[in-house]
Amino acid sequence: MKLKRNIAAAAMALSLVAGVALATTSATPDPQAPFGPGYGRMNGQGVMGNNGQDCFRNNGGPGMGMERKGMRQGRFNNRGGAMMNPAMVEKRNTFLDATVALRKQIHDKQFAYREATRNPAMTQGELQAQAKEIFTMRQELQTKRQAAFAGE
Repeated sequence: MKLKRNIAAAAMALSLVAGVALATTSATPDPQAPFGPGYGRMNGQGVMGNNGQDCFRNNGGPGMGMERKGMRQGRFNNRGGAMMNPAMVEKRNTFLDATVALRKQIHDKQFAYREATRNPAMTQGELQAQAKEIFTMRQELQTKRQAAFAGE
């Protein structure tokens, strides 16, 4: 019993020391950060993402954190894609350019649907009609996606 207590105490002491060591940061503000400490940061440190890099650096400002970071690291770059062959990049860019209006419509409908779900005056039938319309638009986008990438 005493051994278990000593092991637990040692583990707690080790975690306390490690926590203090990790929480210690320099007081120098990050000159590249478009916002100060406290906005998605812990003691002025950025949230660490892929390969230990700061997710909030060089990304267009607050609110564009980790979800944008993965897209900029190469795999899913907005235009290009470091890990795709040039033919695939061209197919993808053509598909994205051809479906701009449809993707915007889907986005707008999804936003309207989410707002409608918050409205107590909306009936289930109206919500189901909106959901069906979004589903139909998504199916149309999927059909266009399959046509654009057929024969990969």
